[in-house]
Amino acid sequence: MESFICATTPRVARAFRARRALLFCLALVLTASPWRPVAAYAAAHAEHVPTADAELGSAAHAELVPAAEPVSAADLVLTSASSFMVAAGAAVDEETHLSPAAAVALSLGIVGAVSLLDEPLYNAVRGAATPAREAFFATVTHLGDGLTAVALTAALWPRDRDTAMLMGHAGLRAGLATVALKSVISRARPYEDAAQCAEYRVGLGSCVSMPSGHTATAFSMARVLAHRYPEQSWIWYGLAALAGWSRVETDNHWPSDVAAGAILGYWAADSVIKQSGD
Repeated sequence: MESFICATTPRVARAFRARRALLFCLALVLTASPWRPVAAYAAAHAEHVPTADAELGSAAHAELVPAAEPVSAADLVLTSASSFMVAAGAAVDEETHLSPAAAVALSLGIVGAVSLLDEPLYNAVRGAATPAREAFFATVTHLGDGLTAVALTAALWPRDRDTAMLMGHAGLRAGLATVALKSVISRARPYEDAAQCAEYRVGLGSCVSMPSGHTATAFSMARVLAHRYPEQSWIWYGLAALAGWSRVETDNHWPSDVAAGAILGYWAADSVIKQSGD
């Protein structure tokens, strides 16, 4: 599985061996969640144990009562991780029967496959650059800004409070997960010297190309809007894809960064929607 990651950047193998950092990322995601999956986990793992009737003292009159297992911190992390196992529109639920391991493998496979095309796609984009094209994508890229997400959430609040709440929670979850992963992976942006990012360190000042935060924000918004307004799904995902691709056009990200951001943003919003019961 790490071979796909290594194709993206030579530093990711060491970053992914830093298990504490990855668990910290999951912990951040769990903390950001407005609907923590404690109750859902306890209900799913509840056992029915027989208790004898106190008055009759007969097993024939025993009744079944639910007894929930104690939920440990590790259980919470694993449960939160399971809720994030959504890739390319496939959710971890009874409809798709996609296991968490399969979802992770699919996600890494997508990012790894796109990473093989990073340089050809990037060079093609730079070779086709024109002033008009650069100006267009420099404007479009703001669709993935955090301020855009905040403004859209605020605009929806008076008219559709449920959608606004979902968007706010999804954006927060995607943002925290993105920041945590950026600090762990520390990949050089296209305009940065990869050699300067060779030494492993945790930080956000530079070498934070993977994943694309703008793309994650855009796809988290698109997933919520597509859920609440499905008739216009093609518009929401189209705008998100445009915002993601603009990160390559503006020389800020590699194509595989965009793919990772899209998957992460979809994961974040989809898990929030599922946990909200909407």
